[in-house]
Amino acid sequence: MKAIAVLLVLSACFRCASGLLHVGGTGPEPHGYYGPSANFNGGPVIKRPEVITLAYGTYKGQGVRNFGASNSFLADLPRTKYMSWIDKEYSAPNNTLKPGRLVHEYTVLVEMKSNVTEKELQKSIKELVSRKLISSNANGNALTMIFLPPGVTMVTNDGRKSCVDFCGYNSGFVINKRRHFYSVIPDPQCSAAPSKKRMDCQNGLSPIDATTATLSRLYVSAKINPEPPGGGWIARYYGDLVFLCTGQADRIKGPTGVTWVVQQFWHNGLRTCMTDPTRPYIKEGYVPTNEPHI
Repeated sequence: MKAIAVLLVLSACFRCASGLLHVGGTGPEPHGYYGPSANFNGGPVIKRPEVITLAYGTYKGQGVRNFGASNSFLADLPRTKYMSWIDKEYSAPNNTLKPGRLVHEYTVLVEMKSNVTEKELQKSIKELVSRKLISSNANGNALTMIFLPPGVTMVTNDGRKSCVDFCGYNSGFVINKRRHFYSVIPDPQCSAAPSKKRMDCQNGLSPIDATTATLSRLYVSAKINPEPPGGGWIARYYGDLVFLCTGQADRIKGPTGVTWVVQQFWHNGLRTCMTDPTRPYIKEGYVPTNEPHI
C-alpha cells in the first residue's frame, strides 16, 4: 500500500503507555481453579478494525524503523489462523468479531523532541481527523497505530515512560462525541531510556520480530478491550487478557507465506496460551515453544 507523506506543523507530541499497563484486580483464586476465565462486560470492542498506521516524525534526522515490514505484518495478521480462532473465541451476541484490514499508511514529517506527552499525542490525532486523514470513527472500527522513531520517550499523564514502564500502549479519547481508539508503538530498542532503568522491549528478538510481537499484542487487545481496564473482555483476578501470556512468543505463517513472530494469546475454552488450537497444547499450562520469549 502506498505511503502518503503528510506535513504537520506541530510541536513534538505523543503518548505511549503499554499494552502491559492495564492491571485489573487481584485476589485469591477460588477452590478448584485451573486457569483464568475471560468474561465479556458488554463492550466496547472493535468488531472489524480499520487500521491506519502513522510513521510519526523523525528524531535527530532518523525516522521510524521497520515501518514497511510492520505494515506488511498488519496486512497479513487479520487473515491468519491465529486471528481466526481469536475472533471466534471472543465473539459475543451482537458483537461478532470479523477480520480487519489495513486501510492507509501515512508518514508524518515533523522533527520530534526527545520527550513527548499524552496531551500532545491527542492533539495530533485531532489534527489528522480534522484534515480527514484519519477516520472520524463513525462505524466504531477505526484504530490508529502510531510508530515512533528511536530516541523518543513517551510520557503519560501520570508520568510513566516508554521503555522504562512499558513497551506499547492502547487507549482512546473523545473526538466530536465519538470514541477514537489508538495504539502507540515506540522503537523496541529503547535507546532513549536510562540504561539502569531500561526495560528489555526486544529481549533477544530482532527489532522487527520484537515490533510484530508487540503489534500482535496491541492489535488483539485493542480489538477485544480497546480502552483498558474497559468493559470489553477481561479476566477475573487478572484484568486485561494480554497479561495472561506475557513473555510467550511463537511464529505463525501469514497468508502471503511470510513467517511472523507474535505473542501467544489466551484460549478461554482450553485455558492456555497458544497461537493455533490445532497444535498440541497443555490444558493447564502453556504451549511448548522453542521460540524466544518476549
